[in-house]
Amino acid sequence: MKIKLRIIIFTLAMLAVLAVFGSAPASSAASPIADEDLFGDNIDPMDRVRVSSDGTYRVGIDYRGNLVRLPFPEDINRVIVVDNSSNQTMVMLGAKDKIVGTTVNVSMAEWHRKVHPEITNIYVTNAEGSYNIEEMMNLEPDLIITSGRDEWQLLTNAGFTVIDAGNDNYDEMKQTSKFIGDVLGPAHSAKALEFAEYVDLNIRRVSEIAQTIPEDEKVKVFHIRGNLIRTMGANTLAETWITLGGAINAMSESLSGSRDVTIEEVIAVDPDVITVSNVTTDDIYGFVTSDPQWATIKAVREGRVYKNPVGVYNWDRHACESVLQILWIPSVCYPEYFQGAFDMEEEVRWFYRNFYDYNLSDTEAKELLAGEGTPRA
Repeated sequence: MKIKLRIIIFTLAMLAVLAVFGSAPASSAASPIADEDLFGDNIDPMDRVRVSSDGTYRVGIDYRGNLVRLPFPEDINRVIVVDNSSNQTMVMLGAKDKIVGTTVNVSMAEWHRKVHPEITNIYVTNAEGSYNIEEMMNLEPDLIITSGRDEWQLLTNAGFTVIDAGNDNYDEMKQTSKFIGDVLGPAHSAKALEFAEYVDLNIRRVSEIAQTIPEDEKVKVFHIRGNLIRTMGANTLAETWITLGGAINAMSESLSGSRDVTIEEVIAVDPDVITVSNVTTDDIYGFVTSDPQWATIKAVREGRVYKNPVGVYNWDRHACESVLQILWIPSVCYPEYFQGAFDMEEEVRWFYRNFYDYNLSDTEAKELLAGEGTPRA
């Protein structure tokens, strides 16, 4: 009897202990994980989207490090894109049908209208020079994509789900494209990976040849960006694609970033090649090739002034067609070294067919490479 009583007492005591201490691990496992802890200590820049610990939403870390709560892909069907280059990224990722709001520049860009004709009927967010928050709310967007800290804060404060999709270099261009793809869903993410592979391929292709060019044969490039005397110096994307192709940025020693320069500064560096990225209706190319002051510069004297191609968005900018700029700049700087390495017309046709589902005609490919079309800022 005593033994039975002891067993009963022991059993009750053990149950009491388990009730107190055994429940602790279960409670801990059920505790939600903070959004910022979902990524661990080492964040993979190509993998910046996670599902919340309770499975009710997703969390993403955008270009500027903003921690953003996101819907699941099936709930992202209406996207406002207030960044010019990200409109191109949406088309490249196969997500153009999700765009319900765009920018003035994109709505007027000739090549964008060709690959995405519906863009002309889509709401323009900055038609009056600023955002109409009420009208944007009426569009009921599931997501807004921007590329500016102030815009992100403004639109986030207004109650929208906003991601910053900027980039400063080709690695970040790949990372941001992958981030947008991950936000939108698996098919779009796969397209972003394909784009990243093409970026790496083009960098390898030009670098292997560029390293064979002797130092005394390297040409100096002066890049006109936007208006007659605006150029890009060191620490810019232009510096990257110029040097990848084996050339020298004519302004890298005297300028970091971008600014307007004087004609005297251009004459002083006497570039071998001038590339013109025109974003206005002014004929900058025509002026450079006919003005008496510019005529003293070597590039003008030797007929080496080129219109920079403008596709769905400007090739020289922080947008996905800049992957073609990597090939184009050495093809005009060093035709003797890069002849046969790739066919620019075929590269352009392949890119448009593969990423835009648009078949360029031979004439269109030639026009695009010649810098014909409506350039935008």
